[in-house]
Amino acid sequence: MLSKPLARWVERIAAATVTTDADMLMVGNYFKTQALERTARGLDADGRSFTPYSNKGPYYYYPTKAGVGKQSPSLSETKRINRSLKQASMFPGVMTGSRGDAAVGRDVKRRTEAAQRLFRKLGGKSDARSTAVTRAAFKQRALFPGIKIGGNQFLRTRFGIKFASYAAFKQSLGRSVVDLYGPRAPHMLQALTVRVAEDRKGVILGIYGEAARRARGHQYGNAAKHLPQRRFLGAMPEDRAYAMRLLSAQIRGRMRDAMPHQ
Repeated sequence: MLSKPLARWVERIAAATVTTDADMLMVGNYFKTQALERTARGLDADGRSFTPYSNKGPYYYYPTKAGVGKQSPSLSETKRINRSLKQASMFPGVMTGSRGDAAVGRDVKRRTEAAQRLFRKLGGKSDARSTAVTRAAFKQRALFPGIKIGGNQFLRTRFGIKFASYAAFKQSLGRSVVDLYGPRAPHMLQALTVRVAEDRKGVILGIYGEAARRARGHQYGNAAKHLPQRRFLGAMPEDRAYAMRLLSAQIRGRMRDAMPHQ
């Protein structure tokens, strides 16, 4: 029969070998860091380069939330705004549409100024010569896909910017690789969280809420939206091996602390 002091030491050592939530969170955060760093380098969960961004175009970007996409979703709204402004000029003081001419005017001004700020931030030149050269280059590209565009590389539209392609849009933001970061915060990858499995035998890396739809599209691909698979969540064999060493070192440290000291 063990003496009481020795029995307590055995119990302490046994308790030290039990994997805790803190242990698993440490492992999960290591996997999270590796996934984020790997994605920033343009590599998927297997260490291969992501499928490049599309070179098909054109692509329109709107700095206000009213419209982001390859085709302007603000076309009908633009027509409504123009119609309302015309009515407002003909009948001063009369409410035009459900929002009124003043609200429409503010909306037009807000979206126009946002587009102009982005155009300048990207280094765009609004002089007539640069615009003419860029328009001609866009027409040439439509006839001869792949041709290098001269001028600004992009054109200013009323409420946004027209790029030759989505790849050209990301390049204008200084992105040299496919990093899955959107043009503005909050970014999808900022929503990446770590959860411990109920049995503490694993960790779950996931993205939830509004960003989950975008994450699912990248992780599994979406043929209907022409989105290729870019599997960014996962762990490479060497990452798994290192995580096991981290966990073992953590447990061994607790065991040493639990051992009786002379």
